[in-house]
Amino acid sequence: MSPDGASIPHRSICRGHPALTDRLQTPIDLYYLHRVEDDGARIDESMAALADEIGQGRIGAVGLSEVSADTLERADAALRKHTKGRHGLAAGQYEYSLMTRNVESNGVLTPVDAWASCWWPTAPCAAGYWPHWTSILRG
Repeated sequence: MSPDGASIPHRSICRGHPALTDRLQTPIDLYYLHRVEDDGARIDESMAALADEIGQGRIGAVGLSEVSADTLERADAALRKHTKGRHGLAAGQYEYSLMTRNVESNGVLTPVDAWASCWWPTAPCAAGYWPHWTSILRG
């Protein structure tokens, strides 16, 4: 995502992968887009770019991180459209810990479960809280 919050243009996504996969000498198994929220047009453009990358063999699958259930469903539909139904979203990544459990009520797990996709919880030790508590415990 660009600094102004707009999605990364198709040409920017496609420009970086050839150099990256050449340096790594391997395709990217799972490519994540993080915190992509929009009106629908930009997510379609991003999924079209990533579908091209899948077609070129540079990436194997696509995941989204920290997006709403609506964006998750639109992105999956767009990716399926651009890959002629061969690929949908493979993973969703959300903060989930004993202190942040909003994914249980905000609807994002429903589409992930329905697609039998991977749900990847992040910050299981409550990101941001652990350093605070360790400084308190040390005195």
